[in-house]
Amino acid sequence: MDNEKLSELNDAIKKPYQRLVNGLEKICGIPGWTALYKLEMSSYIEEQSLDTLDLMWDSKIHPYNVTDDNKFRCCCGKRHIKRLTFMTLPEKPNEMLIIGSDCIHTIADFCDELQEIFGTDFKNKVNEWVEYIERERKKYTHKKCISCGELKIRQGYNYKKQERKYYCKDCVYLNNVKCQKCGDYRPFKLQYKNGPPMPLCGHCYSTRMLPSLPAV
Repeated sequence: MDNEKLSELNDAIKKPYQRLVNGLEKICGIPGWTALYKLEMSSYIEEQSLDTLDLMWDSKIHPYNVTDDNKFRCCCGKRHIKRLTFMTLPEKPNEMLIIGSDCIHTIADFCDELQEIFGTDFKNKVNEWVEYIERERKKYTHKKCISCGELKIRQGYNYKKQERKYYCKDCVYLNNVKCQKCGDYRPFKLQYKNGPPMPLCGHCYSTRMLPSLPAV
């Protein structure tokens, strides 16, 4: 990246950017905006679902991103982050950098300005990062609807209707729910008292494929 473009970036950047840009420059040894432009997302994980030491062994996290007390630190310097996006540079595909999801959303907020400098590809890439994070986050905050299988049931939410604890609003009509197989509506019913709901209607249940018995 030439000096003129770097000068444009220095004029365009906002404070929320600066810490991340400076951190990337310190960690990667190249201009921070160049590093940001090159980054590729590898995965998104929330802290409660992983073991720090195992992750360090398997993923080769950059030492900067792990604090002395085995917590995680964003490349911007913010400590004890909970929502982790793992990034790599093409030159070092086996070394993981951690950027907090808040920083990713901050970059996305200013993408229109940066598009004039980096081009549409950069904006599209950042938008894909945000969409990926939102999809992955739902795995921690939502559970799957029994009928359609989409992550639409909020975990920990106190639904007034019992069927809404298992079925999304698109699969419920009055007190009826969609059959998992045929999609027809039928009354909500539990398999047994305080048990899980019946996923199939009576017809689909009676005609379901049963395991074949061994020949006598």
